[in-house]
Amino acid sequence: MSSERALIPSIIARDFNEVREKIALVRGFAPWAQLDIADGSFASPETWNNPLELVELGCPPKYEAHLMLREPETVIGEWIDAVQRVYVHIEATQEMEKIILFAHTSRVELGVALTLDTPIAKLMPYMNRICSVQLMSVASLGSYGAPFDERVYERIKILRAQCPFVTISVDGGVSNQNAERLIDAGATRLVAGSAIFSAEDPRAAFEELYAIVTH
Repeated sequence: MSSERALIPSIIARDFNEVREKIALVRGFAPWAQLDIADGSFASPETWNNPLELVELGCPPKYEAHLMLREPETVIGEWIDAVQRVYVHIEATQEMEKIILFAHTSRVELGVALTLDTPIAKLMPYMNRICSVQLMSVASLGSYGAPFDERVYERIKILRAQCPFVTISVDGGVSNQNAERLIDAGATRLVAGSAIFSAEDPRAAFEELYAIVTH
């Protein structure tokens, strides 16, 4: 199992000003930030979606893009100069082989995301060629505050048993109340949105949750 535990703030933004504001909030204490990109179809509502603007912000933090959109193979090339890691949903594409080949010829890390109802077995043909897996722990994608779904605990255990060394990220409804159990089940990275950005003091909220993740 990977020992590189991490807590990653999740940014859902309507426009670039909101992206800039949220990055400013976490810059200085969060090494990574995840940008949730929704097309209004696979996930709603539609979000900001302009990687060229992201280049203006620079690093830190490092960025990962969670592409919650149909046919991610048509846009992944636009993101490779703006982010260090990209997650695509296995449910949203018929071209996973094409996406993997593209990622291997670029500098970007490729991860695959799964919704709660997608069988873990769908990952198996690709596991030796991807960098990480992101398991969703909410039923609806694209907004903060969706209720945490405890089915993810068993899904983490299944994936960890089948792939002991894979990096497992969990996204959705992550909080101080479930973080320890997620890590104990086998998660490596936790992605948190409202637990950080809805807090009165985002830095203190991040540090408290980070302490649980890295216990």
